[in-house]
Amino acid sequence: MSLQVFDWSGDVQTDMVRRRVAASIAIAPMVGGFASLSSMVAHAKTQPKSVDLFEKPFSPRSLWNAKPLSPVLGNTAIPATNNRAYLEQGQFSSRVFEATSSDPAVSIAGAQDARGPWVADELRNRKVVIPHFPAGTQPATGTDGHCEIHDRVSGLIHSLYGMKYDADAQTWRAKKYTVVEANGSGWGSPERPDGPRAAGVSTAGGLLRIHEAESFELSHAIAVAADANVLRSGPIFPATLEDRDGGSRYTGPFAMGTLLMLPQDFDEAGLAFPHARAIARTLKTFGARLVDQTFGTFAFYGEIGGTWSQSRNAIGAWDSGWAADLTRIRDALRPVLSVKGWVDANGARFAPEAWADMNLLSMRGPWTFANGTGRPDCDFDTASGLLTLPASDQPLVCRKLLYPRVDALPAGWFKWQNAMRWYTNPQAGSVYRVIASGAGECEASFEIRTGDGAQRLATTRALRPGETDWITVPRDGAPLCAVHVLKRPGPAAAIRLQVLKAL
Repeated sequence: MSLQVFDWSGDVQTDMVRRRVAASIAIAPMVGGFASLSSMVAHAKTQPKSVDLFEKPFSPRSLWNAKPLSPVLGNTAIPATNNRAYLEQGQFSSRVFEATSSDPAVSIAGAQDARGPWVADELRNRKVVIPHFPAGTQPATGTDGHCEIHDRVSGLIHSLYGMKYDADAQTWRAKKYTVVEANGSGWGSPERPDGPRAAGVSTAGGLLRIHEAESFELSHAIAVAADANVLRSGPIFPATLEDRDGGSRYTGPFAMGTLLMLPQDFDEAGLAFPHARAIARTLKTFGARLVDQTFGTFAFYGEIGGTWSQSRNAIGAWDSGWAADLTRIRDALRPVLSVKGWVDANGARFAPEAWADMNLLSMRGPWTFANGTGRPDCDFDTASGLLTLPASDQPLVCRKLLYPRVDALPAGWFKWQNAMRWYTNPQAGSVYRVIASGAGECEASFEIRTGDGAQRLATTRALRPGETDWITVPRDGAPLCAVHVLKRPGPAAAIRLQVLKAL
């Protein structure tokens, strides 16, 4: 059965109108049947055997865990105005909870929407089920309500934003949900750009952990946040996003994702507190990443329940010496302008993987169904990246369109959220591998067409799970791309296409 069953005449004009934010098709979750497939599609990164991903999450090549070589620092300092140096390990920070196979599943309802939390990668609200929810889980009590659950069974970190317990309904509620692989990059990607922090990252990234305070040893960059007078609109690699109002609110020199470091001649021995000295040593070797906005502080993020902050002495009185240490550190921080390379957590030199070299395609909707196939309960699952297709007695044929990201438009990094634009465009003239994964009797193809949809410029063959094909982007680029999916009659199936630049 051919996948090309759509009538393109007049159809593209309809889809052009749909480029604004579109809700995905309302569907019943059927992810459980394909949960085991998440390991097939995760980008596994090898960690040294001695590394516990709960204690030190993310890949050795994550830009949280890698060290820059010979960094060249700029001259611009963090302004003192509205940036009181502070270590946040309370209501506006986060904590990572460890989940194991003995922990029960818990459903998370919506804090603002009856359908459930906003699942950022799926662009819709739905009920979320955390497969293993540890006893004693408590989100931050501030308005952000951050909470991270590291599931040792699946290797996923579940990130919840705006999380609170509703005692009247006896249920947990949250505003937003995202998920990342514990052995992944720890940053957003073209396929999955969003996260609970403004920069599109998990709050587990760069967090000064509870156990690290016992040894005064840190082997990763530190997450920091600053007032709007520090921030500049336009996130830079590896940050994928910024605050929604960043274009109008930010007035400073530094973009989300900026790497800040202390100069090598900074005298950490002159700091009064061993915790401050440990932070300073880390800032000279790994640095800090700007990932969020505060109001009136320059904040280093410590895990809730930890002892990194020494702002109170043994009798609970405020200790001005701690603030003085952090102020000295803040005043000496400078942006990194260039590096000669990177060393991963295993001591090997490497080049960070650019967005253009990552998988560019997400299987999120909206999907249009061909005449006669109805609007079945198809579902995109953020944890596995799969489009799941229900059992049916007739073929299911669907298609999604993708238009280029145009950075001339305001806040181009948000345009993927209309579900019909790329986060990172396929590069003109480049060859891409298109890889299918999944299970069941289904297949998918990827094609490039003229902007009006009238002419096919390039296409792959129909790919079943486990198959690969190549496609060359025309020299003038890819004005319109389409993903076609066919499921044959029979049991449920699932499929995912990845679009990766050929080596």
